[in-house]
Parts: sequence; C-alpha cells; structure tokens
Amino acid sequence: MINRRRILTKTSAFCDGFRFNTAPQHQAQALLNAFDSIWSLVKWLGIVSTSTAVLSVMMVLLVILDGHTRTTQTYMTVLYSVCLVGLFCSVVMMWKARYLMQNDYNATYAHFTQAVNDQCITNPQWENVLTTWVNHTSFGGLDSQLLYLLVLFVVFLVVAVVFAIWSLMKLARRN
Repeated sequence: MINRRRILTKTSAFCDGFRFNTAPQHQAQALLNAFDSIWSLVKWLGIVSTSTAVLSVMMVLLVILDGHTRTTQTYMTVLYSVCLVGLFCSVVMMWKARYLMQNDYNATYAHFTQAVNDQCITNPQWENVLTTWVNHTSFGGLDSQLLYLLVLFVVFLVVAVVFAIWSLMKLARRN
C-alpha cells in the first residue's frame, strides 16, 4: 500500500536526498514564501515609484504653468521632499527584494532546479509536475534588473539630494 504512492527517483547522492516538502527543510513552502515576499515587494515598488513620478510631474507642471518666479520656498521644499521620500522608499524596497532573492529564494530554487537537471524523478508525469513548478517559480533575470535599477535609483537619489540643497539655498537667497 505504501509503495503505490511513492514517486520513484534515480539513485544518486542528490536524488536520494531530494524531497519536495518534507521536514525539516520544507523546501517547497520556503520557496513559495520567498517568491510571494519578493513579488509583493516588486508590486509595491511599482506602485510607490509610479505614484511618486506622477505626483512629481504634476508638481513640476504646476511650477511651469504658474511660472518659476512665483514659486515659494515651501512649495519647492514639498516638491523635493516628495521626490526624495519616493526615491528613498524605492531604493529600500529594491534592496530588500534583492536581499530576499539572494538569501531566501536562490537556495531553495536551486534545490528544485538541480532535481530537474539531474532528472531525479523517473516517472514522466511527476517529472513534468516538477519541471512546471520550476518554470512557474522562476524570476528569470529579475535579479540583474533589480541591481541595475538599484544602482540607477541610488544615483538619482544622490543627484536629487545635491540638486535639492543647491536649489533651495538659491531660492532662500532670492526670497
């Protein structure tokens, strides 16, 4: 009775120790938790970055339409604060997503990828389930894209801080 439900695996050092979701590692649950956490951070990153960009563009348009000479220091301080806070939150979320991807996600994902590459499961239907699992929990090149965006946003943040200080000092001297 017990052997009817057993999925046959190849005999190798890795395949003998391969388990889908058993104690103490709970690899499948750990992978899903990491995947959900990273996906949630990326979703909120898009929301925060888009909201900050839209709000900043609207405020800059108001400066252009109203005339830059009529702009007050308070208004410009609020404009720069919105931009800087949005950029800072985006940088923190990107850093956190990369951290989770490198520490929590990659190790558990590698467990399943190695099982697919080693063709541990001998039954074609069950092997297809494992292959589908690996394909649908893959982030592809998101790790390198997040690194690129992280570097880009940090550069934007540094430039924005320098520009904010310079322009607010200039505006303070004018008023």
